[in-house]
Parts: sequence; structure tokens; C-alpha cells
Amino acid sequence: MKKLILFLTAAACMAACTIFDDSAIWDKLDDHENRIVTLETLCSRMNTNINSLQSIITALQESDFITGVTPITENGVEIGYTITFSKSKPITIYHGTDGKDGEDGKDGEDGEDGKDGTDGDAMFKNVDASNPDYVLFMLSDGTQIKIPTWKAFEALQTLVSQMNSNISALQKAVQALENNDYVTAITPMTENGKVVGYSITFAKSGHVVIYHGKDGADGKPGADGTDGNDGHTPKIGVAQDTDGKYYWTLDGQWLLDAAGNKIPTTGKDGEDGTDGKPGADGSAGAAGNDGVTPKLKIENGYWYVSYDNEITWEQLGQATGDQGPAGSNSECLFDSVTWDNDYVYLKLSDGQTIKIPQASVANAGNGVTIELSSTSEFSALFYGTFENKGVDMKVTVYYGPSSSLSLYNYQGSVSRTSFSGSSYTLTVDKLFSDTKYYYFTETVNNGKTVYSDVNWFRTKAVTGYEDDFSTSDAVNLSSGGTANCYIVTSPGTYCISAVKGNSSTSVGSVSSATVIWETFGTSVTPTRGDLVKGALYKDGKVYFKTNSTFMEGNALIAVKDASGNILWSWHIWMTDQPAGQVYYNNAGTVMDRNLGATSATPGDVKALGLMYQWGRKDPFMGSSNINSPVQAASTISWPDPKKSTSTTGTVDYATKNPTVMLKGETNNRWLYVKDATLWASSKTIYDPCPAGWQIPQGGDSGYWVRAYGSSIIYGDKFDYTNRGVNFSGYF
Repeated sequence: MKKLILFLTAAACMAACTIFDDSAIWDKLDDHENRIVTLETLCSRMNTNINSLQSIITALQESDFITGVTPITENGVEIGYTITFSKSKPITIYHGTDGKDGEDGKDGEDGEDGKDGTDGDAMFKNVDASNPDYVLFMLSDGTQIKIPTWKAFEALQTLVSQMNSNISALQKAVQALENNDYVTAITPMTENGKVVGYSITFAKSGHVVIYHGKDGADGKPGADGTDGNDGHTPKIGVAQDTDGKYYWTLDGQWLLDAAGNKIPTTGKDGEDGTDGKPGADGSAGAAGNDGVTPKLKIENGYWYVSYDNEITWEQLGQATGDQGPAGSNSECLFDSVTWDNDYVYLKLSDGQTIKIPQASVANAGNGVTIELSSTSEFSALFYGTFENKGVDMKVTVYYGPSSSLSLYNYQGSVSRTSFSGSSYTLTVDKLFSDTKYYYFTETVNNGKTVYSDVNWFRTKAVTGYEDDFSTSDAVNLSSGGTANCYIVTSPGTYCISAVKGNSSTSVGSVSSATVIWETFGTSVTPTRGDLVKGALYKDGKVYFKTNSTFMEGNALIAVKDASGNILWSWHIWMTDQPAGQVYYNNAGTVMDRNLGATSATPGDVKALGLMYQWGRKDPFMGSSNINSPVQAASTISWPDPKKSTSTTGTVDYATKNPTVMLKGETNNRWLYVKDATLWASSKTIYDPCPAGWQIPQGGDSGYWVRAYGSSIIYGDKFDYTNRGVNFSGYF
């Protein structure tokens, strides 16, 4: 024992007396600390990867899409990625890296394979963003996960848009087929040098755009290498049943309504329907069955279809695969569009083919011609011949200010039956002067209906007014303020500024001015010129002259461009000067009569005035009878009301067509997209009142409520003898 103690003591003395190198120990300690830091970093990244994997699974379940992949680098080395999604929060992914070279150990423990390798066991082995349609996440255990990119999502949205467009085009094509319409032109549409669809023009039904399928993106790669069936595109189509009518199909089966009935492609008697008059609105069909247009959408990765104008939606199936975009997006309703000299063939993706005749077939054996013989300011004379005199032959000339069937505004039609001889003449009157009209014929011969091509003519401008009056002595009605309505109280020559309503904005490039209509507001039909002799445009002003014998009534004057399109119109109100009535409680001053009324006497039919659609500046005829709604007579034949659509139910369309009443399909609102600012609390360019007046404000803060002191219903004050509410002494 003593010997051992002495040895240890001697060793201690040696340590105290010589220099000892401990750098190796500190290196070991540093290496251990580095390993601990590395392990902590690895642990943190693994936790991050676990959270990121969970986010990826959630994105799959919610059909989210990747919008960006950004590499993360450390000391110039890529160590992972930042992934951004369209809906989910961004995630960070770290992939595995090779470890540092190990040291040569005495026992070969660390030097056996020359690599430490601890960093190589990360959850994500790699992230591949080389495919523009999806990002591929490869896990260290060999699992692969695909998430579609925003590009793939946009491709799906394009597919939805094109399919909905094709559904409407297919419906219109079937409608044209059922109405004996035919194709006049086919124009291919190209994209990057490749034909992607066609624009097809019909003789009467305008044109449609049809997209055919493109090559789709790869679908989900399954274990057996097949593309799987997760991304199915529904096949909407039509088929003709034994009754000869066309009905909608879905994936080859009849599309049924809630009652189990087949849904027809077109209405029984809807617009352009079975009444055979292109553009005329037919009677309403049974609710939910007539003229249904299916609408598709993609939401949360699933296809949905609506049969009731997007009120309710029915889920059809997945639009995207579990691990990628749709298996194919080539099914775009139409597989192909081909044609020959006689027919156009629309092949659908469900195998059906729709055959529509071209002009060579449609007009075969027609034998009816029509030529414009002459025109005047307000009428047109047609001359025609025919070869085949069927006992039921009927030739009708339709005319209106638009070549598009969907916008056709009928002024009327003239027909001849039981022809004698081989020719005929037709006169169409009550037209607008200096206006472009389109026309075509419908011939019915032995049960077959054939339409001619669409042609056009233009009525003559009213001339001679420059010689009838001098513009130098015209009274400027705009000197007291511009408006859409001007009051004239005595005969003479007048002028107004060609600006929009109460603004100073020009109406555009004016070529001519014309009188659109005149009315006394009674059952008596005026002769043109009874109220306003004519109108002309000169140097930014519209000039007009009244009849030398002043007559009370109303007229509408419009200015047109070089093509005959109406740019703006003004109401000329010929009456004694209306008086103002001051309402109680300082509520305001209100005119003593309705707009357009030429009398303020209770019970007088002339006190009814004109009618307006809320927000429109131009008036319509009121009643010519105090006790019943009988339209007052005027110098024109008023067109039938038009259905308000996204095309017709606009301020621009209403301005260009001041005589066309517009009506909503489910309500009477003329404006397709509601706009409460047209007749706002402050006067706008669409206000129909003369200068110094405006539409009174309604509601709880309006004139009547303020005058009375409370909000009430005035029905108890209605005068059934004079057909109105006498505000005198009441407000």
C-alpha cells in the first residue's frame, strides 16, 4: 500500500513540475458541444418537418394549392425549402444532408465508413418542384406526396369556365337547330399556333364560341403506375329522345329534376322558342323544367352542378386527385367540331353528335327573295318573288335596330298569305328617321320554315329644316341650366346644349339630330310635326322648331352618330309653366304636376303625365284613360318589352334604346345589376326633371314624411274619382 501511494505522489510531482498539453481534451469538449448543438438543431428541424408534414396532409384534404417554393440555404448549401399555399400558412421543410468526415479512431469506431451521417436521417429526403403542375415531396421512407400548383388550379378554373361557356353554346346550338336556324360562318380560334376552339355564326341566333378539349395533366401516380380515377371531369351533354326533343345528360344518363322528369335543353316556348319568331319572348314554361342551363363549379376539390341558376348546388365528384390535379382535363364537352359543304358536326365528349345545317341545305328549295325597293324618312318598301306557291305559304318580314337575335327589338312584322302571281310588295311604316334597321324573312311552305340572310337598310334623314328656320334667333333653353327635360311654353325656335343631363360632358361625336316620338298624352294620334317640326345639330347644340300653332304634349329628340346609333336623348315638355307647391314643416317645394302632365286639374287625363322606369332618364307613354291603363297614342309603334340581361340591362343599352322597356325575369327591375345611385339624393345626369328640379327624396327622411311629421300610409287619402292623392291641405 505504501508503495502505491508513493507512486501516485511521484506522478503528481511530475505533473506539477512539467508542462501538460490539454488541447486534446478541450477539442473533445468542443466536439461534444458541437454535437449537442447539432442534435438540438436536428431535433428542432425534425419538429418543424413533423408540423410541416401535418400541414401538407391538411392541404391535401382541403384541396389547397401551392403558390411558391423558395430554397433555404446555409453557408451556400441548400438545406430545405419554404412552401407557400393559396389558403394555408407557409411551411418550412428541411431535407437530409451528408454528415462530416469522421476522425480515424484507434479502434476504427469512427473511421469505419468515413462519415458521421447523423444529419442524413431527416423526414424529407427531397422536394421536387420541377413539374409546373405539382410539387413532389419525397420522404426518407420512400413515400411520395403530390400537391398541385397554382398553375394546375388555374388550368382547372379555365376548364370550368370553358365548360360553362360550352354548355351555353350547346344550348344555343340546339335552340338554333329546333328553330330551323343554320350556320353561316365558322372561324377557328388559335392559341400558340394550335386550334383550341371555333366561333360559329348562325343566320338568326348570333354566334357562339366553342372550346374543344386539350391534353390534360397527369393524374395521381398509383402503386401500379396507372393514373387513377380520382380526378374525374363530369360529362355534360344532350341527347334527342323519342319525342324528338333534346334533353340534358350527365355522364351518359338523363339529367332528372327533383320530380324525376328529364330536363329539356330549351324552353317549351321561351325566348327564341317554339313560336317561330326569332327573338320574340314566348310564354313562360313550367318552373324548373324549361330552358334550364346547368352551371358547373369547382370548390374544395369537388365538382358541383346547379340546375336552378346557382341557387342550389349538387356535388358530383372529385375534381382533383388525392395526390395531384385532375387525371385529365381534356373533357371540355366538345371533342371536335367538323364540317362539310352541307352540315356542321358538333361531337360531344359523351359520344353524341349534333348536326346543324349550313346555308346551302337550309335555303334549298326556298325560292323566296326579298329586296329593298325604297325608303323614306319613316317607312320602307320591299319587293319580293317566290317560285313555289304552297297553300300555307307565309312570308314575314322582321325588322329591328340590331343584327344580333338576342338583342332584336321588334318594331312589328308584315305578312302575306295566299299569294296571287309570283311577286309581292310589303310596306313597313312608323319607323324612326335616319336609323339603321336590320331585316330578314321567314317563309313557311308546306310546314317547312326557312329564314333568309340578314340584311339592312337605313331610313332617310329628315331634311329641309335648315331652310325652315334660322338658328340665329333660337332661344337657348340651356342658359338656365342643362337637363334631360326642357319645358317649352310657347311656339318658336329653340336650342339645347348637346351634353349629358345636368353636366357639361359632351354626348360624343354627333352626326345628326331627329325627333323620336310625339304624343298628346291622350288617345288621339299626332301627325309628325304637330308638336315639333324637326331637329338639327349644329356646333354643339340641338336646334328644333315647334309648330306655329302651339300644342301641348311631349316629344323626344335624340342625336345620333355616323352609324345611326343614339348617343343621347332629351324630353321636350310642351305645357304651361308648372307651379311649385311648398310643403309643410319646411320639407321642400314640389311641382304641381307629374312629369309630362299638361294639366294640374284633378280628374283630367292630361294630368296623368308620362311613365318612367326608376333610374332611367327617358319616359314612356302613360295612360290615355283616367280609369284604366290604355297606352296613350304616339307617332311610333312601341317595341315589345325586352328581358333584362347582362347585355340589355345596362345604362349604356338603355341610353341607346330609349323606347325599349326592360324587365327582369323574376322582377320588374330593368337594371341587371342594381345601382341605386342613378337617381340619388343629389341630382345626377340621369335625373329626368327639368333644370332646377329633381326627383324628390323618399323614405323616412323624404319630403312627404317630413311634411306630415311621421311615416304613414296614404291609401286612406286616395281619391277614386280623380284617381290620385290630393296633397293640398294634407302636406
